[in-house]
Order: sequence, then structure tokens, then C-alpha cells
Amino acid sequence: MKKILLVDTFNLLFRSYYSLSNLKNAKSFPTGMIYGLVNFIDKLRLDKDISNVVFALESNTPTFRKLLLQEYKENRKELDEALRVQIQPCLDILQKLGFCCARIDGFEADDVIASVCKYSLSNNCKVEIYSTDKDLYQLLVSDDVLMIGKNNESIKAAECIEKFGVKPEQIVDYLALVGDSADNFKGVSGVGPAAAKRLLNEFKSLDGIYSNLNVVGTKGLITKLSNDKDSAYLSQKLAKLKDDLDVKDFFENSKKPEGNFLVKIIDELEEYQLFKHFKIANEALKSHDKIVTANNANTINNTDYPIKNALLLNNDEKLLETINNIKDELIGFDTETDGLQSDCKIIGFSFCYLNNSFYVPINHKNTQNISLAAAKEAILKLFEKTIIGHNLKFDFKVIKNNFSINYPAKYYDTMILAWLFNPEQKLSLDYLSMQLFNYSTTEFESLVSKNESFADVDINAALSYASDDAYLTLRIFNTLKNKIGVELFKQFENECEFIKILILMEENGIYLKKEKLLSLENELKKELEELQKHIFDIAKKEFNLNSPKQLAQVLFEDLGIERVAKDSTNEAVLNKIKHPIAEYLINYRKSVKILNTYVKPLLELNVNNLDIYNIKTNFLQCVTATGRLASNNPNLQNIPARGKWAKELKSAFIAKDGYSFLSLDYSQIELRMLAHFSKDYALLDAFANNEDIHKKTAMQIFSYVDDEKRAFAKSINFGLIYGMGAKRLSVELGISYSQAAEYIEKYFQAFPSVKDFFARVKNDAKQKGYIQTLLNRKRFFTYANSVRENNAFDRESVNSILQGSAADLIKFAMIKIYPLLNDDKRLLLQIHDELIFEVKDELIQDFSQQIQNIMQTCIKLNVELKTSLSIAKDWANLK
Repeated sequence: MKKILLVDTFNLLFRSYYSLSNLKNAKSFPTGMIYGLVNFIDKLRLDKDISNVVFALESNTPTFRKLLLQEYKENRKELDEALRVQIQPCLDILQKLGFCCARIDGFEADDVIASVCKYSLSNNCKVEIYSTDKDLYQLLVSDDVLMIGKNNESIKAAECIEKFGVKPEQIVDYLALVGDSADNFKGVSGVGPAAAKRLLNEFKSLDGIYSNLNVVGTKGLITKLSNDKDSAYLSQKLAKLKDDLDVKDFFENSKKPEGNFLVKIIDELEEYQLFKHFKIANEALKSHDKIVTANNANTINNTDYPIKNALLLNNDEKLLETINNIKDELIGFDTETDGLQSDCKIIGFSFCYLNNSFYVPINHKNTQNISLAAAKEAILKLFEKTIIGHNLKFDFKVIKNNFSINYPAKYYDTMILAWLFNPEQKLSLDYLSMQLFNYSTTEFESLVSKNESFADVDINAALSYASDDAYLTLRIFNTLKNKIGVELFKQFENECEFIKILILMEENGIYLKKEKLLSLENELKKELEELQKHIFDIAKKEFNLNSPKQLAQVLFEDLGIERVAKDSTNEAVLNKIKHPIAEYLINYRKSVKILNTYVKPLLELNVNNLDIYNIKTNFLQCVTATGRLASNNPNLQNIPARGKWAKELKSAFIAKDGYSFLSLDYSQIELRMLAHFSKDYALLDAFANNEDIHKKTAMQIFSYVDDEKRAFAKSINFGLIYGMGAKRLSVELGISYSQAAEYIEKYFQAFPSVKDFFARVKNDAKQKGYIQTLLNRKRFFTYANSVRENNAFDRESVNSILQGSAADLIKFAMIKIYPLLNDDKRLLLQIHDELIFEVKDELIQDFSQQIQNIMQTCIKLNVELKTSLSIAKDWANLK
């Protein structure tokens, strides 16, 4: 199937300019945009999947949208002179290279893209669209259309839903509601993304919303929609792309130029002095000769890095001889297995030094394998060197389970390195290889058929695939290691050391008592039967309680309860309903969640039907932007801490005989981080004197303290950390907006340095594009034209420093604690700011004091660190 690339040309050019705005040639002529374009073309030249290309251009005349709305795009600022002067040279380059440049007067580039997209699909083509423009998300209705966005992110329908909360076919109506500040049309005033998402999820379309205007929600929302109906439908017309333009000629003339077409613009490259940037100024190019690229699947041809040599090692003597002759200390390493669980069987392993990459088959079918003894000896020798791997936690567990080999002398994980370099990006080896080297790896799914494993893969294909993994991993390390800076590299080393702790916790697991869970299961079932009976008695009928449609019928028609939102029966709606049935429904849902989300799945993990059994979670190190750990399969960080059934559920988690649980939890750590970073005297003084910080805040705001005011103060203390404004606080506390605003103002009067700190962080995030945590991890923010998105970044920038620094702290403490751990003193869980150990009873007092001291002194802050300590025989009784 042919694949066509549709390029939003000015989108590409402007992104290039703003990324490289300081780039100039010797004559001080700006070249960043030109550089970006030629770099894009050079990658396109090497992309064998793309057969056709169209560069879509903007109209030279006013478009039909300008006739619909005079103010359309009038808010756009004038182009920088340095940007403007590069546009024509870029268009000249495209023309000289023979690319199809498509422009239709009266229509925008997006309309051209939409029309070519539709025409291409009708001609059995797959379509890729290169743009970050949200208007183009409406074209993702076909599985054969893919958008390439920021950082080469692949965007399809799923990503559209994740980003906007609506399907691609609803994007036009979404924009009709929220408007578009970049294009200067307003949509419906006062309707933001959350409301638009809800409305479209419930009523499907703009027409559906206005057909049900009387039941869409609050009176205020109905008024907003009613007042701006004309604006909504005008915005819909402005957002809708034209896909029926005559683009046949563009499609037929879109074939990608063949060969090394960059030779056609050597003069331009020399004029702008771009050879040194592209590293393509070799003799073959200068003489206009063709660069011949090897068509061997095992070759990555890039002149700034050695070409990979891939060799199969399936002879014991040759394997050991090769490894004994390795002089280099850096070794790329990867395992191939018959599954994704760490206890799976190893099929082979690959390793790489310099540009020599090898694959070692161990359990392949239909080929000669090396012996297990030789494999073990080879890995032991490799592990004497510095191992570079991608997701080494998995590889280390595989090696330990198959060969009883522990960790290498030294190692680095490129997944962690890439995460620290940019925590927002995808971290797969495939993505990073394309992003960094424009190299497309072989998809695993294309090698392994259904009901087969890697052991069934043809050995030559296995060699190509596996040797890539080791080679690319080593190359990623060499590419990124110098880009993250000295301070962040220290944190990188800490994060790599942390792998050992995660493996230890995962291996330890935690014990559950079957009898406790079965008892809770029975209690929940009885509770659900009673709640169901009460609900049916009130409804005077039986119905499916898990059916929103049937429940809506009972609530709003049979019982005549006033609709809060059209037929919605979610928890927010039930909390607003003033009727006896609502409380029963809320309790029913809570009990169902405990039963189905926790009790039953935990019982199912008891595969051997033991009275007491051990379960193991999987800790994820690189999934959060703040640096916090996550847990899955099962998620033990999400076991309920509060609620009717929380204590009974936690009582099923028990320490083994002769041991007790030990919990240490950092006290108010994010508020202490706020005191540390802001250096606010009042906050520092409160912590130094061991004052109740919430009581102190209440006194500062209200001039007196009771339970209600302390609770208010607590909400304010933590709410401001998470970026809560007056509107959200008013809802949280059930007070007016003006009161909430007054409380926040009084808070900042009481703690003035906090306000300065918040302002400083937000400004730094805008100016630098990132924030840094206590141990120099970065989180990036791309401020743009969206006011809502920028406000969200403002909130997240502050929270990322505080929560991210708390994550840094507890990880650092765990690294300090690690040498003290053994079979008598086991670390089981990390739950954000808390550590849970299982310790032999006779050792627990001394050990608890050791750990508490480490946690409270491992890093020196401007405020004293405190931990709460608790000892119990089950999780429920840990305080």
C-alpha cells in the first residue's frame, strides 16, 4: 500500500525557526528555518516507506473564512523579520528539489491537506500528516491516517481522545464550543474543554446539544449556549476543513524525488553554510555523486556514527573467544525471551561494543544454540564491564532467574537516561531510534506469529532484530550522556542504582491471608444484597443497577427526580440528588468497587489456593513526570486508605510469623519542600518550632482556630501546592468565590515569600521551558497560545518542583537504606512518601531508629525533616 506524506509547510517552517532562532551564517543571515527544513528533507530522503509527498501552502488571497468572520486570525502578530526573510529561500529549495507544493487560493493549507487526504484514501493510499495543528485531528477518522506531531509523536484516534476527550469526528464541534484563540473565533463564551467534552460525550454533536438544550445542565450553561448559538455554528463552519477541493493534479504529481536529491541544492547549502551542520559534506556529495546506502537490513548508514557489524555467535568456543578479546569497557546488552514476565525463559541475548553487535542464541528452534554453561560464562565476563541496557530491570531479573547471576560491576539504563532527558517523551527503543537517528526498527509483531515466541523466529531475522537492540542502546547512551549535564548525570546514576531496590521489593512481595479476604468478600456480598433491596424497595421495581440507562429511567422518570445533567448518573450527580435512594446508590457503588477492584483480583492471585500467599507487584520507575514511582499488576499503591472497608481490606495484608510491619512516612513533606524552596520565614519558623502548620495557617487567615477553620486551612495549604485557585477552593470549601479569593490573599500576606516563590517558578518555567527538582531532574513545559493550557502549566510547574523533590528525597533515602537490608529486614513497598518494611521482631526497634535517622538526615534542607513511625502485625494497624 502506497504511503503519502502531507506536510503542513508553514507549521514545519515556523517550528524550525523557533527551535533554532539563534542560528546564523557567517554573514549574520538567519538560517534556523532553512536548516530545519533541509534536515526534515534529509530524513525524508532516507524514509523508504514514504513514496509520495505534498507540501501544502497557504493561500495568497483572503480565504473564505475571512469572508465569514472579518476578525478571523486578526490577532496574529507580525512575523519576525528573521523569520520572514527565510520563507522564500525555503520555498525555493522545495521547488528546486522537485517536491509537489500545493496551494489553492481562497483556501488554507489545512483545506488542501484535508482534500488530498480524502483523495489519497480513495486511491488506496495510507496518509501521514506532519503538523501540530489541532484542526487536523478531524482527519483521523480513518485507521489509514496518522499525524506526526511534536517530537515525532504518532497521533491517531486514541491520542485524540486522550488529549481532547472526544473522537476525531467530534473535533469540529469541540472547537465550535471552546473556540480557537489562535484563529480568533470564540465558540461559546464560558464553555471550556471539560464542559465541551462532557456535552459531546453525552449528546454526540453540536446539533445534539442544541436539540436537547433544556436538559444539558445548569441554567447558567443553558444561557451561555443559547446566547452564543450563532457564534457556535459560525465557529463550526470556521473549524470544518474543506475536503472536496480539486487536488487530483497535486496527488498525481506528488511522487517523492528519487536518489540523493539534496545534490540539487548544493549551492544553497554552501551559501547558507549548512554543510557543517548536516555532516553531509563528504567527497561524494561535493562531486554530485550519489551516496550509495547499503540495503542490508543490519546496517544503519549515518556518517556521524560507525556502521553496525552484526554477527551470529552460536558456537561456544567462538563466543568465549570473542568476549575475551573485547577491550572496550562499554557494552550494549539485551535479552530475548519467550514472554514479558521476568520469570520467562531466555531465548538468547545480544551484546555490542563499538560498532560490533552480536546475537547469541540459547533456546532457538531449528538452529544451533550455544550451551547454557557457555552462555552463563559469557554473561559473567560481560558483567565485569559497564553494561548499557534499555529497561535493565527486566533484563537483570531474566538473567537472575535463568542463570542465578546478579548485577554487573557497573551499568546504565538508557530508558532512565531518556526519561531524565525529557520525561514527557515516549521511551521505547523504537521511538528513540527514530527520534535520534531517523532509524526505523523492525516491529516485534512482524517477526512473531500468533501462538509463537521468539524461539520460532528465523535465525537471520533474529540476528537482525536482536543485534539492533544492543547496538541502538549503546548508541543512545553515547548520544545522550553528555547532553544532560553533570548534575543530572549524578541523579541518573542514583536512578540506575535504584533499579536494585525495585527488584528487591518486587522479589520480596507481601503476604495476604486468604481467610480475611474471603470473609470480606462475604460481608460485601451481604452488604450489596441489602443495599440492592433498599434501592428496589424505593424504586418499587427491580432493574439492572449497573445499567446507567435503566438507572436514569428509575431516577428521572419513575421517581421524578429533577435532572442535574441529562440522564447522567455518575457520582457527582448522585451527590447532588436530594433523595433517599441516592445515598444507597453511592454506597452500593463503593462496595462494588472494593469487591471487584480489590478483593476478587487479590483472591485470584492465590493460584495455589494457600491459606497465606505472597503477591508481587511491578514498580514502574519512568512513567510519571514528577518522578514518583507507580505500581501495577496489582497496584498496591492504590489500596484504599480511608472508607468503610479500607481497614478490613488492609487487615488481609500480614507480616509473616516472627516479623512485623514497620512504616515510616515523611511528615507533610511537600509543605516542608515549600518552606525549603520559598525560604518563607513564617513557614520555616513554624516547622522549626514543631507547630501544627494547619493551625498556624488558620490563625493567620481567620485569627482564631477551631476544627472547621483548621480543616479550611489544611485545604488551602495543600490546595495551593496543587495550583488550586479561588474558583476551585470555593467549591472545595462550599464558600463564595469572593471569600475563597480573600482567604488566598490573606494566606499570601501571611506567607509572602511563598507568593514570590510561586511567581518565580512560573516565570522560570516560561523563560527556560522547564523546572528543576531538588536533585536537578527536569520537567519541560511548552507554553503556547492556549490560555487554559498555559494556566495548567503554571499550576503544574510549582507542583512538579515540590512533588518531584519529595520523590527525589525518598529515592535517595532508599538508596542509603539499601545496604542495611537482608532476609531479616526486608523493604516491601514504597507508597509515595511512605516506606513499609517487614522486620524480624527482635531487630525492629534498633532497625526502626536507624531507618528513621537516615530518612531524616539523608539530605540537608532549610527545614528539618520529620517522619512518623508505626509498627504492626498487619497493614490495617499501621498508623
